[in-house]
Amino acid sequence: EGSEKAMKTRIITALIGMPIIVAVVLSAPLWASGLMLGVLCAIAALELMRAVEPGLQKRRAFWPMLSAFVMPLWLSIRGSGASLYTLGYYLFFTFSVELIYSFRKEQRMDLGLFLSGLVGGMIMPMLLTAIIRIGLYDGSCRANMLLPFIIAFSCDAGAFFCGHAFGKHKMAPRLSPNKTREGGVG
Repeated sequence: EGSEKAMKTRIITALIGMPIIVAVVLSAPLWASGLMLGVLCAIAALELMRAVEPGLQKRRAFWPMLSAFVMPLWLSIRGSGASLYTLGYYLFFTFSVELIYSFRKEQRMDLGLFLSGLVGGMIMPMLLTAIIRIGLYDGSCRANMLLPFIIAFSCDAGAFFCGHAFGKHKMAPRLSPNKTREGGVG
C-alpha cells in the first residue's frame, strides 16, 4: 500500500509539475525560471534543515532559505556577472551571528544544523544555478535547461520501477527502508 501511495504521489507531481516547468523554461523570461528555481531551492534548504533538526525554529531556517531563494533569482536577473559568492558570504556571516547568538541563550545551535544551513542555503543553490547558467550561455536554445530535470526524473523513475519490480536486497534499511540495490542500479 505504501508503494502505491508513493507511485500516485509521483504521478500527480509529474502531471502538475512538468507542464509548469516546461512552460516556464521555454516561454517565460529567464527571471521567471530563476524565481521558480529559487522557490525550489528554499524548500530544499528547509527540508534539509528539518531532517537535521526535526523541531526546527523558524528563525534558524530564515537566512538559509532566503539565501537559497535569492541566489538563482539574482543570477537570472543580473546575468553571468552576478557575484553569488557575495551572497554566500552574507549567509555565512548572518548564520554565524545566529550561532553566536544561540550561545547567549539556552537554545544552543549544534554544528550539524549550522552546516546543514550552509549547505542548504549556499552550496546547494550555487550548484543548482547551473540550470540558470545554461539559459544564460545558450539563450537561443532554452530547451537545454530542461535536460537536468529530464535526467533527474528519469533516474528517479528508473530506480522506483526497477526497485519495485526486482528489489530484494535492502540498500540502507535504517536510512531508507524501501530502497533496494536493484532500484539503485535501475
